[in-house]
Amino acid sequence: MDFYKRKYICQSYGLDSSSTFSLLNNGENLTYLIDSNTEKFVIRQYRVNRYTYDEILAEINWLLTLQEHLLVPSVIPNKKGELVTSITVNEKFTYYFVVFKFIEGNSILQPSFFDYEKLGTLMRSLHEKSYYVLKETPNDWIGYKRPIFNEHLTIQESLQRLINAPFLSNAEKNKCIKLAERIQELISSNKLGEKQFVHGDMHFGNILETKEGWYLLDFDECGFGYMEFDIGVPRIHLLASNQLKEKWLPFISGYKKAISESAIRIGTAIRLFYMAGKIPVRMDIDHIRKQPDEFINRYLRYIEEEISGDTVV
Repeated sequence: MDFYKRKYICQSYGLDSSSTFSLLNNGENLTYLIDSNTEKFVIRQYRVNRYTYDEILAEINWLLTLQEHLLVPSVIPNKKGELVTSITVNEKFTYYFVVFKFIEGNSILQPSFFDYEKLGTLMRSLHEKSYYVLKETPNDWIGYKRPIFNEHLTIQESLQRLINAPFLSNAEKNKCIKLAERIQELISSNKLGEKQFVHGDMHFGNILETKEGWYLLDFDECGFGYMEFDIGVPRIHLLASNQLKEKWLPFISGYKKAISESAIRIGTAIRLFYMAGKIPVRMDIDHIRKQPDEFINRYLRYIEEEISGDTVV
């Protein structure tokens, strides 16, 4: 983080100017650890133009509401009482920041069968708790201002980015078109669950094990969509690690809700196509910029396996 931003953040949150900022993650957003010598915080710098101020505020309000039901990060307001801090540079770019209380815990690097069962239970709990939150909140609640993962956002917008990507061949673009059409057909001919609040990125990279229990982190992808869209995330991670056959059943057993095989496959395919469509706008990330076509083709291969029924459920 550059000097100007660090200085502004320290002033906004009343931090000592000697506080250190260490990069934790450079992915969709930039995440830093702030060490003020007396206390630690985590700060997220959102990708420019990815979300509006209201969409970020909606995410934070979901965290505040879910704190009553689940272990989630605590948000630290700035000295003005604002939950989201903005910095405009050269009157062109506005950067949004959110500061979280640091959580002392451990990552789960090699999740067991039992861990996957517990992850399934946690996801079901999130879906149930958020369902009741929505029943009790007015229609003008800021929490509704999150993305809706409908076919337009996940399939159509993703496809446009893919067919405009200069690093894909015509054959690869044609494959994207055919898969998008096939996914749309499957959505139309199969019954998926009703659209609801989803975390959007629930996997073990966003779980922290503490003495209190498991903290669910990073609601940056949260919004409204099919439950199968959420369920597809851990399934994709199992596909990528070649552990689907061994650990999928514990996860879905932990979720404790009967879901059809076709719905699970379609939800996973939707999530994969959405991931593929984000690659062309993530070229600022080093490891993606080096081989963007490789990421996309891997996702397309997984989609083909899911919709053909070649993978285990």
